[in-house]
This record gives sequence, C-alpha cells and structure tokens, in this order.
Amino acid sequence: MKGLVHAAIAGAVWSPTSWARATGGLTRHQHIPLTLERREESSQQVDSAAELCTTTKCRDYAKYILDSFSPNYTAIDPCTDFDKWSCDGWTANHQYRPEQSSLSVSSVLSDSNRDMLHAILEGQYPANSTFTGQDQTLDKANFDKMKTAYNTCMAEDKIKEYGLNPLQDLLDDFEEVFPMKAERDREGSYKDELTAVATWLQKNQVAGLLSSSPGANDMSPDEVIIGLDASEIQLPKAYYNKSVVLTNYTRAIAQMYQVLSSGDPIDESPIPAWKNSSLFEKAKRVVDFEKLIADKVAEPEVKNDIKYSYNLKTLGELDTLVPQISIQQYLKNLAPPGYPIDSKRTVIAYDIGYFGNLSEIIKTTSRQTLHDYFEWRLIITHSERLHSNYTAPVRRFKNVLNGKEPDASPLRWRSCISEVDDSLGHLLGAAYIQRLFTKQDKARGDQVINDVKRVFGDNLKYLDWMSNSSKAVAAEKVKNIIPKIGYQVQNPNEESPSDLNQYYTNLRLSADYFGNGQAGYKWAQNKTWHDLLKPTDRTQWGMTSPTVNAYFNPPLNEIVFPAGIMQPPFFNSELPNYVSYGGFGATAGHELTHGFDDNGSKYDVNGKYREWWDNETTAKFEAKTQCFVKQYNEYTVEGLEGEKVHVNGKLTLPENIADSGGLNAAFRAWKDRQTASGKQDPALPGLEKLTNEQLFFVSYGNGWCEKVRKEALLSQVLSDPHSPADKRILGPLANSADFKKAFNCPVKKATCDLW
Repeated sequence: MKGLVHAAIAGAVWSPTSWARATGGLTRHQHIPLTLERREESSQQVDSAAELCTTTKCRDYAKYILDSFSPNYTAIDPCTDFDKWSCDGWTANHQYRPEQSSLSVSSVLSDSNRDMLHAILEGQYPANSTFTGQDQTLDKANFDKMKTAYNTCMAEDKIKEYGLNPLQDLLDDFEEVFPMKAERDREGSYKDELTAVATWLQKNQVAGLLSSSPGANDMSPDEVIIGLDASEIQLPKAYYNKSVVLTNYTRAIAQMYQVLSSGDPIDESPIPAWKNSSLFEKAKRVVDFEKLIADKVAEPEVKNDIKYSYNLKTLGELDTLVPQISIQQYLKNLAPPGYPIDSKRTVIAYDIGYFGNLSEIIKTTSRQTLHDYFEWRLIITHSERLHSNYTAPVRRFKNVLNGKEPDASPLRWRSCISEVDDSLGHLLGAAYIQRLFTKQDKARGDQVINDVKRVFGDNLKYLDWMSNSSKAVAAEKVKNIIPKIGYQVQNPNEESPSDLNQYYTNLRLSADYFGNGQAGYKWAQNKTWHDLLKPTDRTQWGMTSPTVNAYFNPPLNEIVFPAGIMQPPFFNSELPNYVSYGGFGATAGHELTHGFDDNGSKYDVNGKYREWWDNETTAKFEAKTQCFVKQYNEYTVEGLEGEKVHVNGKLTLPENIADSGGLNAAFRAWKDRQTASGKQDPALPGLEKLTNEQLFFVSYGNGWCEKVRKEALLSQVLSDPHSPADKRILGPLANSADFKKAFNCPVKKATCDLW
C-alpha cells in the first residue's frame, strides 16, 4: 500500500526541438548467471549488413546523440566511464534555470510536455474539435473548468489583493479548535482536544501528529484498508543533525512569523536581534519539536521495507499504545457514513516505532509547543497559495538548501500547470493524449512491454539460486503482471467527455484561488475515503497521463506507463528498435523487475503480501542482494565541504536491483526482436562505427544524462531511494555482461548478478 509503489524516474525528457530524456528512477539490466549455460541463441541468422537510416528523425536523433557524447569521447574508456563518454556533451549543452536544482533528460521532456499544455490552457477551445453534439458540449465544459483553475492561479494581482486574509481565516479557525491556552469552561478533556485538532488538521491538508489514508490492503489486495503514518518532517531526516541547516530553518520560520504578524513582506536581512525575540523563540520551539519527531521516525531504508512498514493493529491496540489521542474517534470523524469504526477495526500502522514513541512525545511536550507546531504546519502547507511576496523567507531557505539562487522562482505558468495537473489531471490528460499519443504508440508500447515480460519469464529457468517450485510461481507472477499504457480508460475514461464531466461534477471551482485549493483537496479526500465502502478499484492510476514517469504497484501487480514518458528519446516508433528498447524497454524492465526486488518479491502472483518462496531460495536471494548493497555503498558523491559522501546501498537496493534487471530484460527482448526480423536495425548517420548493440546501450545511458547542484545531490543521497543518475549508468552497466561484450571490455563477468 502506501510508500511501496515504485516510481521509475526522477527527471528528464525530449522536446520536438531538443532531445532529452528522463533519469532518476528507471530501471535497467541484469545478467544471466554464468554458473549455468546461457540459453541458446536462435539458429536464425541476422544479416550483419546494417542499412543507414537517413530520415529526418534519424538524422536529428543521431545529431542529438553526437552532441550528447563527450567532445573527446574517443579518448574515454566507455567500459569504466560510460557516464562521461555518453553524457558530458549533454551536460555542457544544458544550463539550469535559476529555480532548478537539477536538469535531466526527463526534466527536459517534462518541460516539452508542459509547453504543449501551456499552449492549450492559454488558448481557446479548439474550433476543429473531433467531438460533436452532446460530447462537444461536455468537452467544452471540461475545458472551461480547466481554464477556470488555470486562470485563477495566474491572477497574481487578485491573489496579492487578498493578502494574508485567506490564511488568517484558517488560523482563526484553528485557534477555535486548539487555542494556545486551555479554556477552563471548555467541555471535554485534553485528549478530546488532541483528537479534535488531529481531525481538523487532516481535513485541512495537514498531518499533525499522525496522518491517515485508505488504500489497498497488502495482505488482501481487493480490500481497502486505512493506513496510519507518522507526522511529516520538512527536511531529510539526516539534516536535523546539521546545526547550520537548523539555524537557517529557524530563521526562515521566524521571518514567516514576522510576515504574518506585520502583514507585510519582509526583506532579506540578518536577524541577530531576534535571538531574544518571542518570534525567534517560537520558531525555535517548532524546530526543536520537529527534530524530536525526526528522531523518532524510522530511517528511510527501514521504512521502505515492507517487513517493517506492514503492521496490522486494531484501533483498541493503538488507543492503548497512544492513550492521549483517541485514534478510533479520529478515524470515525474521517470515515464515510456506513463504514463501521470500533475498537476491533484493523488498520495498518506503517511506522510502528514512531507510534510506540508518540505517547512519550505528547507527555513530555507542552501545550504551547504542540500549538506552535500545528500552527506552523498549517502555515507552511497553505502559504504556498499566497502571493509569492509573502513566502520569500521559506522560498529562500529551500532554494539555498538545494543550491539554487535564493530568490529564484519558476515562471508562474509552470506552477499553475502543475496545479491543474494535481487537481484536474484527467482533464489535462485528455487534452494531452488527443495531441501527443496515437494508437500506433499504444500498439508499439504493448509490443515492447510484452517482449520484455516474455524474456524476463523465460530467463527464470536459468537462475541457479532459485528452486524449481519458486521458479514456477515466479513465472506465473510475470504472466499475471498487468501493463497499463498511455492513459486511464475507466473511472474515468479519458477519451470520454461525458465520463470526465461526471467524474468532476462535484468539484466546483470559482474565481477564488485559495478557495479552489481547499475545494480540490476536500473533493479528492471525499473520493479517497469513500473507497472504504467498496473493493479496491483496480482501474485507478497513481499518475496522470502527461507525467514523465512510470511505476509498479505491488498489491495490484501492475506496471503503469503514462503517455508522457512514451515520447522521444525514450520511445519513438520511427527510429530503429534499439532506441525504444534501450530507453522505454529498459523502463518497462525496471518496473517489471520491481515485482522481484527485495520488497516486490514478497508479493505473490495475485499481489498478496506473503512469503511465497521456499526458505533456501529466500536465503540465496538475500545473499546475492548483498553484492548490490556493497557495490553501491562504494559509490560516492562530493559533500558540501569537499568530503566524500557514500551512496546508501541498502536504501537504494530496490531501485538498483530494478535498474540492473530491467536493462538485462530489455536487451534480450530487443535481440529477440532483431533475430525475428532476420536483419540488423538501421545504423545512424555519423554513428556508423557503433554496432547495434552499442547503440542500444547508448540509448540507455543517454536517458540518465543529468546535471545536479551539489546541495541537491547530497539531499538525494541522504534520503532518496534512487541512486544518483551517473551511478544508474555505471552500476547497471557494470552488472551487464552484454554491455561488456558489446564494448569488448577486459572484464567480461558482471559485477553483481541476480535477475
């Protein structure tokens, strides 16, 4: 359920005028164990004479690749420095915008997609719409709803005119629910107050001391169950031990309090005089309490482990564990009518260690500190919908923390498109797929994914560490994995104006930007909580169709590929096959392999969380994964003071397994497709000296080209389950015997070998 869906990417892409591609979360190859005989190559011969592709698309792609190569790539050994060999030109040719902490192939593609969406939202309803009659009427109504959301976001003068009033109204409401000082004539106990404020905060988009949300039950995937989690922390956990970061964070909070108390924006200036001010002391209380919370939540690598995070508890047990809050009443306040909540109701407690400490946290924390913390969480959540003049302190703090220019902000239209995608993603997706995703794309995507699935399943019989019984069940799981490609076709169907109109019928928007944000959240929460009244809806997607990413969902045993990622250079049906298989095919393999990483392998053929491997297979699997942990632990990045900071091989293990396994499956799927055709894929102009096999790995490596600011890279290494982009090139290629053979590397054996 929560936290275990594995996204593929973290950045990058192609635009019609500039090739680029996603990095961050995709997966690539793995190598078949050398202790067993490799499967026999097909007896069908492949013509060794490759034709030259001279179409405009091939010429453009070839130029893009040549420009991406290091200017002196012929002097670089691709066997040891493939990241530099394939990407140094790309990084030199791409410059950050001031608000960007990283720039990757996928982020460039995201920008391209966003440019197209920008043109749609700035324009009028298309006069050449393919819809007629009632469908056209509803399609225009859907378009107008998107325009309302977008235009109210763009109306900065009106947002500025409202000033702080919308946030102040929320703060006044909060004060009614949980005043700073207990009122003697107030009915009920402190426990009642904490329960009430937890409910109120959840309904207003804030996780106070805990958070909750329904989702598929890992042990019974067709059942929707409530999941409970810890409060959110605003910084990577490791940063709460960095005094400089906490000092700057405290200062930013104090400055935000100054903005709220004065009603005026604040200029950037030193604040030594505030050291004794009440605002600074209030900010320090908040940061100290947030540090206490951070100390009690699990480390990222622990929390990402399903064995730690899946804890079935009755509400009676949780109320005994945390007697200061009635979790039972809290959930009763959130659940829809008709869903019974009592002491025997079972929920999932994700971070059980945190809940074990929560009682002591509450007992040792003053009412004033809790009040200040809740208030700050409300401010930081909703200040994003104020005019940017009022949020400068937090913006500057976050920018500096990520190595960006202090006052940098994205162009307003970029932010507004992201907001429309968040609130009306299916409407925006429908407009996107009408323009950029064809039935031919869908058919080609199906082909690539099915090829990768088949190869992955076929390869199981060559694994020497897996028992025959486990292989049989694993093969069945591969067959059962459901691919979803392009866009959602049920609840709602993005091709149907009437379906879309009905889906959003209860989401009513106005000219009030701040109010639209609240309305959108409450509408979405209402839908989510009403899922408790029915079986798991397997038609729903976790990403919108313009998104440049992909994911694997373990309980639903599905791999999902939005149309946004099925664009060049990841995917193009008009280029040689090695391009799409090295890019999109490796992504498909990555998501598929997530079903067999150290978490996904604990879900059976139907997506049920249980141990379905025999003990010997499990022990051998865990032993082999230690190679990946050791391999990635040895990778380093430069810290803020020039020191070496090591990648966390345990935290990144699932993604690293998926990267290697996915690349292996994609390569073999492409080779099988080539063998079936009986001839080489066409060569590319200027790249004739590279073999088809080498060009496959060029496509793969190019997808991870990225430049990232030092501060943002450090944050990623400390908290992100994805390895840095250059390590996602080097690691999987070191684990690929096929790569080493293609480039005639001196060491032919894979470093780590699993799938």
